[in-house]
Amino acid sequence: MLSRTTYQQIRREWALRAERINQNPFHPDYGLPQQYRELILRTAEQTSPAQAAEIHNVGVSTIYKWRAIMRRA
Repeated sequence: MLSRTTYQQIRREWALRAERINQNPFHPDYGLPQQYRELILRTAEQTSPAQAAEIHNVGVSTIYKWRAIMRRA
């Protein structure tokens, strides 16, 4: 099992690689297009993560993860 520090370093490295490649921290085959993710995050800012998750049929934890990733990228 990886230590927390190692895991964070790996995530940071992958986020930097993605930023260099196409300014998108998510893998293109991940399922949802970047524009749709941005729409969901905007909805979460305007309402709440729980309401946005219900409206767009995604998990609340997913919205929090996307927020964290987008802040780092």
